[in-house]
Amino acid sequence: HPAGPTPAQLMMDEFRRRKAAGRL
Repeated sequence: HPAGPTPAQLMMDEFRRRKAAGRL
């Protein structure tokens, strides 16, 4: 499998980060 996170995983990370930031 790829050594690093896939673009899709990076997008999901960014999505969750924004969602969490919006909650604060």
